[in-house]
Amino acid sequence: MGAELQRRAPSARLLECERGSVPPEVVLCQPAEPPHAATRLPAASAGGDTLFPPPRAHLKQDGFRSVAFRTARPLRLSAFEAVRRSEAWAGVVRAKGFVHFEECPGFRLTLQLAGARLDARAEASDAVGETSFVMIGQLLQTEALLELLASAEALGAAGDECGLCDEKTVAAQEDEDARVTEGADRFTAYVKHDTRFELQWVRGALVAFKLPPMLGASSEELNSEMMHDMNTRSSGRYWLAPHRSDVGELQLLSSVANKHEAQGCWVEVQKVTERMMAKYFEGVFCGGCNCLEQLAGKALT
Repeated sequence: MGAELQRRAPSARLLECERGSVPPEVVLCQPAEPPHAATRLPAASAGGDTLFPPPRAHLKQDGFRSVAFRTARPLRLSAFEAVRRSEAWAGVVRAKGFVHFEECPGFRLTLQLAGARLDARAEASDAVGETSFVMIGQLLQTEALLELLASAEALGAAGDECGLCDEKTVAAQEDEDARVTEGADRFTAYVKHDTRFELQWVRGALVAFKLPPMLGASSEELNSEMMHDMNTRSSGRYWLAPHRSDVGELQLLSSVANKHEAQGCWVEVQKVTERMMAKYFEGVFCGGCNCLEQLAGKALT
């Protein structure tokens, strides 16, 4: 068993024990007595004692390390999502950051990731501040992660005076971002089929849509709650980002690169929408038939 575990997780620390008997300070990562002494445990197979480093050093012993990324530029949403789907991201166990996205002006997002689960919370922000992101994991591909995140920066952003972003480079980035992905194409079809939603625009992997005002509930209220519910109460595999239209309307952005992501994200959107329908209108209305018209008729009689 020990050999197999070592093969699967070569940088992890193995602790041999009998019938699960382990000193509490090792499990709870608290200092042993004396404070800086090593923890001595019986080693069943070695025929003697095994010396372990102080519990407070266990992260380094287990191979965990952190990588920090900072930039004054906003990131491109679809490019950031591509980083999360990359092979280099596979070693990231936890991550947290304060992120400004080019497509979300007026907002700062706090992103927290644990494994594949993401929790995203948006707050109003007048100015584009620094984006900072910290990643923790084992066997991190530090250079690859930093390179990928740097490539997700929005070139030619407002206030960018570095002089390194020539017009051809910026134009090439814009062309790449504008190519509609198969995922965005599929997600667009889902939105168009559901009469509860209004499609706003499609660009690259991004689809902008919104819930219109319904029976006394404003569009701002419905879309704000839907985004918060999707980003904090759902599976965490998919999330929605905020975007303001030219007239200040709140829209929801979904970044979907392929058909599988489109289907998975739409399933989550449907679940959140059903919860909201039940809350606001005391019933679930699918949007795929005339149920909304029937709802309106009941409200008018």
